[in-house]
Amino acid sequence: MSMQRRLSNVGRLLHASPVEVRHQQAWASSSCLGHRHRRPERLALLSALLFSMVAASLLVFPIPAEGESVGGGRMLLQAEGNASMMLTADLLPEVAYFDASAGLSVSGSGSVKTWRDMEPTRRPNNVLKFTAGCTLQQQPPSEAAAAAAGAAAVTFSGSCLGRMKASLSLTGSTGSRWRKSTEAFTAVWLGRFEADPATTKQALIHLSRTRTDRKHALVWSSNELSISAGDENKEDSNRTTVSAGELLTDNPPPVNEWTMEVLVRKRGAESATYYRAREGDRQLSSWPVSSVPLAIGGDNLVIGGDYRDRNSYMRGQVAAVLLYNRALSADDVTNLAVHFNSRFGLLSGGE
Repeated sequence: MSMQRRLSNVGRLLHASPVEVRHQQAWASSSCLGHRHRRPERLALLSALLFSMVAASLLVFPIPAEGESVGGGRMLLQAEGNASMMLTADLLPEVAYFDASAGLSVSGSGSVKTWRDMEPTRRPNNVLKFTAGCTLQQQPPSEAAAAAAGAAAVTFSGSCLGRMKASLSLTGSTGSRWRKSTEAFTAVWLGRFEADPATTKQALIHLSRTRTDRKHALVWSSNELSISAGDENKEDSNRTTVSAGELLTDNPPPVNEWTMEVLVRKRGAESATYYRAREGDRQLSSWPVSSVPLAIGGDNLVIGGDYRDRNSYMRGQVAAVLLYNRALSADDVTNLAVHFNSRFGLLSGGE
């Protein structure tokens, strides 16, 4: 039997149906028994049988789907942004775009390891790394989103956080970098608190707040919103607290409901607006907040905990974190809520 013919037989076996495979196996068996002295042919037939067994096994054991755990090992959700979940061009953030529908690497036990930006080509260094205790929740407990595809979120246990070591002021292309200035910005956090934020302080987004550098830091927690220009322990720190007492103490985020919290600082940094979209509401809630033109550093982006003081850990889920180099309008924020509505039921109360 020529080599070309043997390869042709192997190719037919690899593309054969299970019935055809069985016929080929039966033919090979009888052929071997009837021609004991044709050793090369027998070896070729044995090779063909081996290939047929591989082909048959592929029919019985399908290749694991994307995101499935394989033998208790590491699994990876889609690294590139999911096109069906992507924001429209006018709403795409310039600085950071984390959406749990994509970009999460998770161990076989479900522990979240890293979370990449939805646009990794534009911002390849935008990677949040997690301490132990954070897990992936593929279907968050929301009546409106229980059956929604892609309604994924990172669950924070009350002892873990996600931290990005690369500076937002350096990573990505020029247009994607955080401007350490007093210019406009928008920060968006979408999640769900399991511990009552009115009584338990929990971090949403911290920026430039490290254990050695206390300057130019944004501290955004469930009952505090502040920007620090210097050492907060010194009298000349020029620290400003942005309406924390009136806004977040009297109007804390809800518990056990999905909510999108948005901080918009206007151009010139002398005024700001706080927005909230939550499950079942018909429209956005908004509050004007005081603002002093202070710069915010682009280093040490942290979600779910206070990296510097090792406290204020969140208990609940985070589904998205967005950072813009511009001030979104009220219409823009409404459109953001509409984008996430199908997954998290934001502004779903009807007219």
